[in-house]
Amino acid sequence: MNLSRLNYLFIPLVILTGYGLFFVKDTVIHSTHRLNEIKRQISLEKEKISIIKAELTYLTSGSKIRDLAFKLGLRASEASQIIDDLSNSGEAKQNKKDFAEIHKDKPKWRYKKLPGKYISTVSHGKK
Repeated sequence: MNLSRLNYLFIPLVILTGYGLFFVKDTVIHSTHRLNEIKRQISLEKEKISIIKAELTYLTSGSKIRDLAFKLGLRASEASQIIDDLSNSGEAKQNKKDFAEIHKDKPKWRYKKLPGKYISTVSHGKK
């Protein structure tokens, strides 16, 4: 083989290698910019979460709840209220029976977990 035939082989190979390296470099630069943007978004979300946690702590503090209860005219539960509630348990049982009567004909849905997915089963009340 003479030198000119080798040039026909190596010149396209060098050009393809150069293009491949450029493509890899461009992909890396693009991925780096994307990674930096995602890191920036994560830090912003962490800031928002910390602000929300601080607000939640403030809103659920005992003094804040006490102040709001005072403004709304709420007071602490008394033992007589709890006892009255327990004495009305017959009424609650009747309400449960009424609810059961209303919903007795509706199918009951259950979900069973299988490996990797859920399946739903339907059972109808006794007929």
